[in-house]
Amino acid sequence: MHHRAFVVLILVAHLAGCTLTFDTGGVAFEEPRRDASADVPDTDRDPVDPPDEGDDAPDLPDDDTGPKPVDGLGELCGIDAPFCVPEDRENWPACAHAQCQADLGADALCLFATSPFGYCTKPCTADSQCQGDLRDPFSASMRCATGDGGDGYCVPGSQTPCVEDEPCPDAEVCKLARTVFPGGLNLGRVCQTRTRGGVEPGEPCVDDPRRSSDDVLRLCANDFCFDDICAAFCDPDTATDSTCGKADLACRNDYLEFLDFSTLRRTTPPDAGLCLPRECASPDACEGPESLCTPGLTVRPVGEAESGVCRADNPASRGSRGLGAACLEEGTAQHDACGSRYCAGFPPNFYCSTLCDTDDDCGEDQLCAVETLVDNNGRYFSRICRYALGSKTRCDRNSDPACAEGELCAPFVFGDVVENGTKLATARAEGRCVEPVQGGVISGNACGQQECIAPDACVRFRGDDTPRCVTVCGNGFHCEGFDACLAQAIFISGEDTDDGEDLILGICSM
Repeated sequence: MHHRAFVVLILVAHLAGCTLTFDTGGVAFEEPRRDASADVPDTDRDPVDPPDEGDDAPDLPDDDTGPKPVDGLGELCGIDAPFCVPEDRENWPACAHAQCQADLGADALCLFATSPFGYCTKPCTADSQCQGDLRDPFSASMRCATGDGGDGYCVPGSQTPCVEDEPCPDAEVCKLARTVFPGGLNLGRVCQTRTRGGVEPGEPCVDDPRRSSDDVLRLCANDFCFDDICAAFCDPDTATDSTCGKADLACRNDYLEFLDFSTLRRTTPPDAGLCLPRECASPDACEGPESLCTPGLTVRPVGEAESGVCRADNPASRGSRGLGAACLEEGTAQHDACGSRYCAGFPPNFYCSTLCDTDDDCGEDQLCAVETLVDNNGRYFSRICRYALGSKTRCDRNSDPACAEGELCAPFVFGDVVENGTKLATARAEGRCVEPVQGGVISGNACGQQECIAPDACVRFRGDDTPRCVTVCGNGFHCEGFDACLAQAIFISGEDTDDGEDLILGICSM
């Protein structure tokens, strides 16, 4: 549950056939307005705030001389849920190619690389065979890129090799694109025409119609929509704080360590960088007004403390549940359900969380408290937003008058995480009034596979291999139905605190 990684899908083009016809249905696209006479498919919804095409649209010729536009060339193609999706291995990507073959013939392809959407193309031997619609800057930029044998495909833009956007001509950006190399189609970093209506690095994006919350797709100009945020290529050797355009983005060349991106690993030089969310150890490191420091997108390196990346929620994408919201679906914690991309807790009590410094970093029904975690690298501590539905008043027993009716006294650990997450400083344990966890284990019963009704109250006693749910107490009179109040129960041992002192709290014992 605590091992996270970016997962980025490379979509590889094949030449298999399919009879499906492309239909965007009710999905709209944020793309430039086109001339009213242009052949634009109708949608059920108008795009939201589409950018104006302005002076980028080429002028139409005054006569009929020159190559005639090829119908369908450069048109959008790709995922068409639920009929044509990457998970359907028997039909994908043949079903995407079929969307182009209706207009361009059996040899047509849908070319894409870092997005489930691409453009329609066909084989060619000369630029004259690649004349797209002159009213559309993307289609109008198509040219014939050929390999050694003189055969190639129609592609958009100059195809100039690039490391970042700077060397690209106007209206082009640096893409990891499927283009024509000696030996056929391959992947490479080249300048290509901006994707229609595409937004800039750091802007929110949605390039999967199944994730859109309002049936509008927001594509990136360079097709790099990573976890709902537009990324971009950059040069780590020359990058500055302003290179990536957003305060919470940084030019990083360590992305191969956490991106599940095998094709990119093979085709991208080690010195290539990507503008991606920058690392953080706490929310103070994030400059965006709505940015969270979420561990849900990273993997904790061996010997290092829990860390995260700065991420702002994208409300246009499904998976925007707020901090404290339930994120258990079909018995599994769903990180993607949360705007923070981090679903914490223990069955059956899973909730959206994030790294925190104070309670103000958390949701209304949470406290910023210490969690003890175990992963493949060992045990460590992390300060995250914990479940605390209720008054959160300080208490020392379930019957404490400070607690509202129906609340119980749950144990929480507070303090600063130090020394790579292996120790706590200024640590303390105390009870807080919270509402019981629905479906949690009753106090006194065995736990370990399920949360107690009092969160974080599953304790293992010496001499007993079975952990049990406990109740906070101040003395023996607080423990009706139990044997005694252990006033010196150790929650965190001295070897895990910077002052060497055990962290204790009274609990009722059987």
